[in-house]
Amino acid sequence: MELSVNGRGLTDNQVDAMQAGLSRMEEPDAAVIVTDDFVGTVRRLTSHESYSTDRGASIVAARTLSLDGGPVVVVNRPEVSNLPPKDVERLLAHEAGHIQLMERAEGVVGRRDLVGPDWEWWLLCLGGFALDELRIERRLAELGYPVSGAGTVDHLADSLYQLNAEVVTTLLDPASSDVEKLASAVMQSHDWFSKHLAYFAAFRSDRVGAGLAILPDQAKLEWDDYVGPTWGGRVALYQEAPTSAEPMRDSELNELLQETGRQEQALLSKIGFRYASEGNGFSFRRVVSDSVCHARLQRAAAVARLDESA
Repeated sequence: MELSVNGRGLTDNQVDAMQAGLSRMEEPDAAVIVTDDFVGTVRRLTSHESYSTDRGASIVAARTLSLDGGPVVVVNRPEVSNLPPKDVERLLAHEAGHIQLMERAEGVVGRRDLVGPDWEWWLLCLGGFALDELRIERRLAELGYPVSGAGTVDHLADSLYQLNAEVVTTLLDPASSDVEKLASAVMQSHDWFSKHLAYFAAFRSDRVGAGLAILPDQAKLEWDDYVGPTWGGRVALYQEAPTSAEPMRDSELNELLQETGRQEQALLSKIGFRYASEGNGFSFRRVVSDSVCHARLQRAAAVARLDESA
């Protein structure tokens, strides 16, 4: 491991655990930066000044960047410092999976010609990012790692509550009268939620139905509203996907990515919105009724009251 530390760093046991995770995924020499200023470091390395760690119901503990000199794992020291070594190992094993996919160019980069309008490309990218998470988590399952926190039923319930709250807040925000701002806010919520669905599916496969059966009643309402019949198509797609350890031919990956775009388009409709091409541009419209939006608002308010009482 090529380790750089900006700030306080981690304990020797945690550093050993990082090395173990990389080695388990056969990436022992990966470049890793442990930093106290995670957002600033990512912005500096990528030149993306708008990068933030806002990601719905999750906290960003690490991110793997594709840089000119090769992939680099940036570790968020304040978020990782309290993790036990076994969780640090798992985290770095996951990031090693991203390295493998990047090194084989098995992502969406360079595949813009798979679809036509920009909005189809945006949805394909969302689907491709979620597919990466699915493939990596499937590999970790093969290696005997336990399910991640983001793949549990409890986390799925929290993600459903968070999604509903974000959609309601976006619709109530006066700034959403600007269609571009509305679309941007909705797509940010869609992005993290689709990744959470991938995490949930990765360790469950044919046991997914059993997992959904034990969702709390309130979360089941959110599930039926926001996911519902789109889930079967997503699970069928994910069952075709190999793990991150299994190389894919370009033609196979292209077909899989195109289907992920279609699945994300279906999920977007359940979230309540739809893109459509119009002339030289596109439209972005709400497609759920006022009564559905009112019911969502009531559910979000009920969850907020429970949180306050707790």
